[in-house]
Amino acid sequence: TGIMDAANDLYIEGDVEVGGDLSLGGNVTIAGIIFSDDYTKVEGNLTVSEDLDVRGRIFDGAGVEIDILDDLSVSGDLTVWGSDIYLGEDDSVDDVIRFSGNTEQFYWDESENFFALTDDLSVTNDLTVDGRSIFLGSSSKITDTDSSTYTQITPQNNTLAIRGNSQNQYLRVYDSTQNQYVALDMENGPDGRIVVTDGDLRIQTNNSVTKYAYFTMNDTEPYIQTAGNSTLRIDTDANEVHIVKGDSFYVDEDTLSVDQATDRVIIRGTTGTHVLEVNGDGRFTDDLTVSGADLYIGGTTGTIHFDGDSEQILWNNTEDEFRITDDLSLSGWLTVPGVIRVGHSEGAVAFNVIDDDATIEASSM
Repeated sequence: TGIMDAANDLYIEGDVEVGGDLSLGGNVTIAGIIFSDDYTKVEGNLTVSEDLDVRGRIFDGAGVEIDILDDLSVSGDLTVWGSDIYLGEDDSVDDVIRFSGNTEQFYWDESENFFALTDDLSVTNDLTVDGRSIFLGSSSKITDTDSSTYTQITPQNNTLAIRGNSQNQYLRVYDSTQNQYVALDMENGPDGRIVVTDGDLRIQTNNSVTKYAYFTMNDTEPYIQTAGNSTLRIDTDANEVHIVKGDSFYVDEDTLSVDQATDRVIIRGTTGTHVLEVNGDGRFTDDLTVSGADLYIGGTTGTIHFDGDSEQILWNNTEDEFRITDDLSLSGWLTVPGVIRVGHSEGAVAFNVIDDDATIEASSM
């Protein structure tokens, strides 16, 4: 064969069976297969310069473990039929699984006691976190409170933003039926919108559950109403309240009306013929100044009252004259184009008349 042709070589053409031990001081060259009824044991080192083909299991004699004291390179897939893979020791060295030529890693941080991924993580189904917090970056987190009454979001720079996909965004909060909700959205961006699908939009401050304002619909018109016998007040820093140009304003339908079409203010009505129309009595606790040239009072008769209605200036349309209920003092001239009657009163009494010729005549009974 060219292998056992030298002096002192042993060549056996058939099979050899050794019932006891076989000790070889040199190398063993096997061109075929080694068969063993139980196992073949190598006491010293075993070096394989070519491929090692293992059709069954590899045991270390004390159990099923196989200990490799150096790196293990697997050029194909690695399949583990057992349930566990143990990686690393409980020491100060991080345990790392490396991917894509060590460009990305999944590792256990021994000092911080957490798992870390060096890149994005995509989860196809649910993600369950048994702890109380999810940390985002170095300053953001989502946390369940210790009392388990609510979930707290701590955003970066104290700002929580809902945006992305180059689309208008929506935020909805549903009721227990999962059908009705209140929504905050930018559907008509850049205008914002608050929507309540069925019901009122209540605005409560200072945690008051009895007194609050709310937006509602009365028939087809929107209304702002209050609850708890409370008053709706508007207080602006500029001390001004403006009604947008082109809009009318009504209080209790007809108590006070501002008609934008005619630029008129009507009290106790909705239509008027003057800039200020008061359908009823009016009272001024201070002065009334009329800057125009004319002051119109009454229709066929009219009275100006003084001193709590104890004195009056009256226009009597029947007699076609003014009447003053008390003395009249003039600091200037008195010009009368007709006659002056002295001593006249209601009823058939005598009176004197001064005509425009300064003639005094007595009236006849």
